[in-house]
Amino acid sequence: PVTRRDEIGRLAATFNLMADQHHQTHERIVRLNAELEERVAYRTQQLRELASREPLTGLYNRRHFNEMLERRFAEAVRYSTDLSCLMIDLDEFKAANDAFGHQLGDELLVLTAGTIVGQLRTADLAARYGGDEFIILLPQTDAERARVLADRMVERFSRDVAERFPNVRVSMSLGIASLQLLEPKDAESLIRYADRALYDAKKKGKNCIVTAVPAPTPVAT
Repeated sequence: PVTRRDEIGRLAATFNLMADQHHQTHERIVRLNAELEERVAYRTQQLRELASREPLTGLYNRRHFNEMLERRFAEAVRYSTDLSCLMIDLDEFKAANDAFGHQLGDELLVLTAGTIVGQLRTADLAARYGGDEFIILLPQTDAERARVLADRMVERFSRDVAERFPNVRVSMSLGIASLQLLEPKDAESLIRYADRALYDAKKKGKNCIVTAVPAPTPVAT
């Protein structure tokens, strides 16, 4: 506090005013810097999210899925929880694409993505694996619960296609592989089990679901 009214007092008051202004300016700069850092972090996260998404369907791309697969597999092994993988392929997609055009094909892919996302929990991960093939990771989900989800997804997809494209005959086949049922040695092996189950589903016909089971143990003779 300045109590003097002489030249020294006026000088001290001036210095006090300058100090207050400096402090206010410093606080303003700190706030602006914090806001700028928040904006940069938010924008960086947005760019990362965009880079991990497939542009047509909005699902995650294969690269991001493979990164997350390694993490989820390691977590499931570490904490002894289950992890299920669903491989999805559209039956007769190429025929529909050839007959009705690529625009309808794209619309079918977008519809498929919407059907998939509509059935998943926040913790689940879905990606477009390539072409008309999709893949899903279900943390803490065993084969039985994964099958319930697959049944629901196939039924919903059938209704969605019938409502949106009544003249198109496209269905969904799925292969399921679960960690604790199959005990694969690594994450890639889990994917191979799911892919093999999908192959078996396609061989059995359209609109089909197959769950991968362990290979029978050879009996000694």
